[in-house]
Amino acid sequence: MADQARGPLVLQTVGLKKHFGGLQAVNGVDLDVPDGDLRAIIGPNGAGKTTLFNLITGDLPHDSGQIYFRGEEVSRLAPQDLCRRGIGRTFQVTSIFRRLTVLENVQTALLSHHRRHYDILRPARRLYRETALALLERVGLAGQAAKPSGILAHGDQPRRRYRPGGGADHPVHRARHGRRVRGGQAHHRPSSGRGDRRGDAPRGPGQPRGAAGVSRTPGGPGALMPLLEIRQIDTYYGDSHILFGLSLDVEKGEVVCLLGRNGAGKTTTLKSIIGLDPPRSGRIVVRGRELAGLSPYRIARLGIGYVPEERRVFGNLTVRENLEVARKTWGDGAGAAWTAERVFELFPHLRGLRDRRAGRLSGGEQQMLTIARTLMGNPDVLLLDEPSEGLAPLVVEMLGEQLGGLKRTGLTMIVAEQNIHFVSELGDRVYILEKGMVRYQGTMAEFLANEDVRRAHLAV
Repeated sequence: MADQARGPLVLQTVGLKKHFGGLQAVNGVDLDVPDGDLRAIIGPNGAGKTTLFNLITGDLPHDSGQIYFRGEEVSRLAPQDLCRRGIGRTFQVTSIFRRLTVLENVQTALLSHHRRHYDILRPARRLYRETALALLERVGLAGQAAKPSGILAHGDQPRRRYRPGGGADHPVHRARHGRRVRGGQAHHRPSSGRGDRRGDAPRGPGQPRGAAGVSRTPGGPGALMPLLEIRQIDTYYGDSHILFGLSLDVEKGEVVCLLGRNGAGKTTTLKSIIGLDPPRSGRIVVRGRELAGLSPYRIARLGIGYVPEERRVFGNLTVRENLEVARKTWGDGAGAAWTAERVFELFPHLRGLRDRRAGRLSGGEQQMLTIARTLMGNPDVLLLDEPSEGLAPLVVEMLGEQLGGLKRTGLTMIVAEQNIHFVSELGDRVYILEKGMVRYQGTMAEFLANEDVRRAHLAV
């Protein structure tokens, strides 16, 4: 409970309760937040943190209790009305207008917040421009205002996503699993637009450009035929050049880790492979089959499974139904097929949740379900985009053990991550990306032993 001497309460909940069937998700929560205070909601996976946020913001109706904002009871107000009163929030799953610029995303929120939906005399892009730029300046994104939101590094997207809450003046802002926030300010490293090749590290004979410390040259003499080959791909998002001549190999049964800072090109590499952001030049080959020009669903049918960072479960379907819709019903039946029962053996926690709607799962449970659902397609190569992002430490540890179990089945994986500890025991080899190019590659043991490389390419 807050000390009333610290100032008037801006937010208060009294006896807040919520249950889903026989599950008591929130049970009599009392919360006092004085004006200007910073409070943390902490708890293990499934403790009810997200449900509490959903109750406060009106996204879920509560069973009993009261919610007060600046002394006014707001228990039954709609989310948009709470937003306009000054309660903003972010979400675990990034939801942005990807084809609008960063500035236009913020202007859209301001137009909605001020209920100004059209103006005959002025185009919408001119309205609230200065206010939007000032908000972007506060979160370190003013330099990227003209860029399409879809090319932002995932770590930058929540900064811009906060703005749809109605502006930076909101007295209450709840952030889910934020990272890299120090002293109340978000520290931003601008992501690259066009790459700068002048920063390439020294390389030895036979090494590809920008790949220092290479333990073996992809496709070089004596190299085994890899399961997946990427050769000199260049990927763009609109006019923005993201990947510059990127090459890598993945052999059958390997776990290859893509490491790098925000904006390095890890997610774009995975999206290039699966065909969501197809490269304009270069080659991607799986078992000798060229992927150029294929739609994502055809690439998936060739044995490539993709686990996006956003999870994207079917919220209105149960866990079992999410698995069933992804079950592979094509192919020659080679290898042991993944079934719901086999998935539950790998993720035993999901067995007890099999009849629960996916939208009511915690973030960690949704991540398990997303991986499990992808496995139901019987992939030969599994692409995982920052699987540990936003998860509680205990859940991260559990997920690492489960991915280790997948590795022991012989499944080939490419894992894009920033959490070195998470991949240290999982990965066989490492590629470090920077400004859309490979700066280093080597075995996991070599990488962990090389403090200079970690400091040069990964230190914040």
